[in-house]
Amino acid sequence: MTVCRGQADHACPCCGCGHSQDLGPIREMHAVIRLADPGSLYRCPECRLLHRYPYLSPEESARRYAALPVEQWSGEGMDRPDWDVARTTITRLVPPCHLIEVGCFRGDFLRSLPAGYRLHGLELSTEAARTAAASGIEMLGGTVAEALAAGKRFGCVVAIDVVEHLQDPLAFVRECLGLLSPGGVCVFTTGDPSSWLWQWNPRDYWYYSPEHVSFCDGGWWTWACERLKSRVVHRRRFRRKRATPVQLAGMAMRTAVYEVAQAAKRAGGPANVLRYIPPFSLGWFRPVQPDGWWTRDHHVVVLAAPAERAEAA
Repeated sequence: MTVCRGQADHACPCCGCGHSQDLGPIREMHAVIRLADPGSLYRCPECRLLHRYPYLSPEESARRYAALPVEQWSGEGMDRPDWDVARTTITRLVPPCHLIEVGCFRGDFLRSLPAGYRLHGLELSTEAARTAAASGIEMLGGTVAEALAAGKRFGCVVAIDVVEHLQDPLAFVRECLGLLSPGGVCVFTTGDPSSWLWQWNPRDYWYYSPEHVSFCDGGWWTWACERLKSRVVHRRRFRRKRATPVQLAGMAMRTAVYEVAQAAKRAGGPANVLRYIPPFSLGWFRPVQPDGWWTRDHHVVVLAAPAERAEAA
C-alpha cells in the first residue's frame, strides 16, 4: 500500500503548515477502502483543516475508486436527505443550465433533478461511468482536470460527498471554481466537524471510514474563499439520515451510554466496574461512537464564481 507521509511534523496537506495539532489515534474502521494503519487525527492551526495521517496517495486512491463495482454506491430507491438538500439548493439558486456533477457514479442524483438542466458527469469508476452515459448523461472523464482541459464551463458544479475523500480539498475547490461560467456556483456537501457531537469526542467519530481524509468546517470554507477570491453564498447544516423523534431519543441514549463508558475506561480504577454493568458494558466494548448521523453533522456549502469571473458576467 502506498501512503503519503507528508512533510516534517505531519504538514497540513492543504496549506503546508508544519504545526498541526495531534489529536490522537483514530480507531480502526472498515469500509470501501482498508488501511493497514488507521493513523491519527490532526487539526491545522492555520486553515482549520481536520485531517487524518497517514493516508493513501492520490494515485492509489484513484486506482481503487476506478475499480469499484457499479453497485457500490447506488442511491436509486434509497432515502437520501443529502440529495434532497442538494436538489432543493440547486433549484432555488440555479436556473436551468449546463450542470456537472463531480463523482456522479451511476448518475442517480443527476437524473433526480427537474427537467431543463443539461446534465454532465465526471466519474472514476469505469463501470459506473458507462452506466451513467447509457442513461443519457454526457460523461467528460473521471477528473475535474479532464473537464478543464476540454474547455467546458458550467452554470453549476456539484460535488456530493466528495470533499472528504481528498487529501487537498483547497486544490479540488479551486479546480471546481475553474469550471464555472460567469455567475455560476459550486454546490458541495460534506461532513461538518464543528457539529456538537463531533466536537465532544472527535477521535471516535463514526465518520472516519478509511476513505475519508479531510474534514472541513465553516471556518475552513471561509479561509478557502479568501484565497480563491470566492464567497459563501449559502451554507446550511443537515442530518445525513431521517429519523422519528423516538428514534432520535434512542440514538441519543446509546450515544450517552457510550460516552459514559468510554470516560470510565479512560479513568480506570473503580470506574472499570462499568464494563460489567449493562447497558454500559455495550458502550465499553463498542469500537466507535454510535449513531452520529442523528445530529446535524453535515452541511451544504455553495460558493460563487471567483470575483473576476462574476464581474465579467
